[in-house]
Amino acid sequence: MVEKKNKVAVVTITNGPCNYGNMLQNYAVVKTIEKLKIEVETLYNIEDASYLVSKKHKIKNYLYKYAKIGDYLNAERELNFFEFGTKYLNYSKPCLDSLNSNIINRYEYFIAGSDQVWNPKFSGKMSHWKYLLLGFAPEHKRVAYAPSIGVSEIPKDYERSFKDEVSKFKALSIREDKGKEIIKELVHKDAKVLIDPTMMLSKNEWEKVMKKPKKVNTDEKYILTYFLGGRTQRIDADLQSYQNNLNAKCYHMLDKNQKDVYVSGPAEFIYMIKNAELILTDSFHACVFAFLFKKPFLVYSRQGQEQGMMSRIDTLLTKFNINRKFVDSGINNELLEANYENGYEILDRERKKAIEFLKEALAIE
Repeated sequence: MVEKKNKVAVVTITNGPCNYGNMLQNYAVVKTIEKLKIEVETLYNIEDASYLVSKKHKIKNYLYKYAKIGDYLNAERELNFFEFGTKYLNYSKPCLDSLNSNIINRYEYFIAGSDQVWNPKFSGKMSHWKYLLLGFAPEHKRVAYAPSIGVSEIPKDYERSFKDEVSKFKALSIREDKGKEIIKELVHKDAKVLIDPTMMLSKNEWEKVMKKPKKVNTDEKYILTYFLGGRTQRIDADLQSYQNNLNAKCYHMLDKNQKDVYVSGPAEFIYMIKNAELILTDSFHACVFAFLFKKPFLVYSRQGQEQGMMSRIDTLLTKFNINRKFVDSGINNELLEANYENGYEILDRERKKAIEFLKEALAIE
């Protein structure tokens, strides 16, 4: 008789648009669980997966990229994301119906997380919101591994389903302190605050998947910017000053005028951070990778976003004693200082805490 092998499914946001943090955390969840000797797949619900699995869309991207027609830069960028996902994320076959008994019986557990999988703004239809809350899975199979809510409060029309579904989880964790407060207030349960899964992998493990962007000169000193909310006049003024002081060029991850940088996929994104002289950002995951690679970085508040989005960064900076990296912290911060040794000691403890949570949640002795 063949012994049944444990298998778990990761339920996360897989439908784009191209998002470095989302895809890299997905990879980190897969690798972290695999290290526990458990087989893992990223579940594809067809409603969520159409962006990446559509053959028609992929063929169009190849046509745009090589014929240099249409939005060929985004086409090439999407193809780089697609390549990373198919290579590293262990996608399941797309399922038309997440309630299908074959899907439910295929896995020992379903893991919700990480990234902003519980942010109502990204949920789309109510049916998809309940899917991301694992509403289709039996209660004893539901595990929340460091999902992020990403808002300061759950909208009223989402409250009831949030309460109903989150209350049924076998094991419950969250990624930010504000999320823990929301769960306590609405669900009356204590959720453990765990580090983002990207922090579960070491610098050396990330170096194994990073890739140098084609045609980008990274041998010369450069400052890297990655601003999801756009750059302000203040940021541009600071940047000009830093460039002059460091005699460095600047690469902007989201600037279409820098074509070879703009088309970078997740593997190239890691490389660009690892080799930068300085990183300026409003992104949670840019902060994470700068910290892991011991790079100097400065964090700015994201423009046009509510405070809930900043909660993830606040939790990160506070937990690892690097609050000084926030430009408005009022704490003196040398521009190229990257002494994170105290933070790394805390990181070791946080990694052990997350592994203990997963072992208990997945019944691993």
